[in-house]
Amino acid sequence: MATSLAAIRDALETRLATVSGLHVYDVWPDQLDPPAAVIRPTIVDAEQCAGSSGIVLYVFEVHIFTSLAPGLPAAQDALDALITARGTGSIEAALLGDTTLGGIGRLIPLPWRGYSSVKIPENGPEYLRAIKDCEVWAA
Repeated sequence: MATSLAAIRDALETRLATVSGLHVYDVWPDQLDPPAAVIRPTIVDAEQCAGSSGIVLYVFEVHIFTSLAPGLPAAQDALDALITARGTGSIEAALLGDTTLGGIGRLIPLPWRGYSSVKIPENGPEYLRAIKDCEVWAA
């Protein structure tokens, strides 16, 4: 049976939830409780399958948010702590803790990209954000 998009989101949510204090959402929430991670699928590509094996490429963006309320330097320090490569508060370490996502596929975390400020919702509070792309190959 094919792995569902929802099952992969749930598996990513489970991995990210191992980061202490991080609020993880597998769908876009109406409001964020930072520090927060939001999982957003961007690509589902069955054409990437190898022969007739039925392997599908899923690409997700993991958006990481910290509050700008304490000021930009504090928000950046908080974001830096989350995107560091190692440690108990590291999102990277959490993802690499089980690259099979409980046996449903193969997770390949890609590099972090861009710090930016964003309002969620559009007229809501402003957050500092970084994005982590992740490939998941699953049948």
